[in-house]
Amino acid sequence: MMGFPQFRGRGDHMHTKILVKVKDDNNLKWIHLCYVDTDLWQEFLQDNTSEGFNQTLSEWCREDFNVQIPMATIEDINTLKELIRVRYEQLYPEIFLESKTDRQGWIRVWFTQKVKGAINDRKQCV
Repeated sequence: MMGFPQFRGRGDHMHTKILVKVKDDNNLKWIHLCYVDTDLWQEFLQDNTSEGFNQTLSEWCREDFNVQIPMATIEDINTLKELIRVRYEQLYPEIFLESKTDRQGWIRVWFTQKVKGAINDRKQCV
């Protein structure tokens, strides 16, 4: 997993583009997952490295969706994105829209919640 480039979102907040390294027909490829607040991402990376991030995504998927996916291929990442889409469509049908932009927003919400949870868990252990 890798976080780059950064851009300015609304206000003064910087965001980082989260990319996941996966296989695509025996080639390694970086696939875009979502954007996340840069300060939050840097705090998460203080105790986590990009090595093994696919495993972290897999664990988060198992925790939230009770599905074990290795996050090793584009299909795995697309399955995760679909699981996230379905969850938020069920939780918030009154505000859910079927569009690429809306779907990307729900992935960002899910990812941000998982990163915040990991940071909070770490702080409670200290």
